[in-house]
Amino acid sequence: MDLTDPAPPPPPASDVVLILLSPHYELTVGKAMAQAAHAAQLGWRAMSDVSRAAWRSASFPLAVRVGAPAQWARAVRGGAPMVRDGGFTEVEPGAETALALLPPQLAR
Repeated sequence: MDLTDPAPPPPPASDVVLILLSPHYELTVGKAMAQAAHAAQLGWRAMSDVSRAAWRSASFPLAVRVGAPAQWARAVRGGAPMVRDGGFTEVEPGAETALALLPPQLAR
């Protein structure tokens, strides 16, 4: 991505949905934003109705980070809801670009 932060972001709170962007692709800011939004939507779909209501009532807290390779691999092995890109813009079809890690209280 082509954003520069003056300092690294703080660790995300443990009770928010964490969107990880793949460490394996360089994405433009717009593409990264779209992939993060898609991952949040897939996270939403993976939740139960009760979890969705809880997330909604908390005003949909989430954090977005670029995943470290080991963190990304753990999330993939764990079956996190994954965005697989259609391949119409910046990455090849099927590229795994983002995923949603649900906090325990929101996981099914």
